[in-house]
Amino acid sequence: MQPQANSDKDCDCEDLTALDKRVQVLEHGFARQKEAFIKNDLGIPDYDGHRVAHYNAVQQAKVLEGYKRDMTKRVLEWILVAAGVLLGQGLLEWIKAHLK
Repeated sequence: MQPQANSDKDCDCEDLTALDKRVQVLEHGFARQKEAFIKNDLGIPDYDGHRVAHYNAVQQAKVLEGYKRDMTKRVLEWILVAAGVLLGQGLLEWIKAHLK
């Protein structure tokens, strides 16, 4: 029975070593995640501030997209007006030339 007991201890040590490695990986990952967040005035990661910053960035992107859409509409309107004026002038010249 003695050899059986030693192999159980070896197995337990291997399990503990594997578990320790997994815990180290998790701790390292958690430490890296905490680095992604800015620190508040207390020196701890500001998770809510990070969420608010993302929300504000999305809102700013929506406003900017609205400005881009409005400017694109204005540019297209001016292009259409210019094309209309040129076509109108050409039509008037064509009419004058054919009425003589």
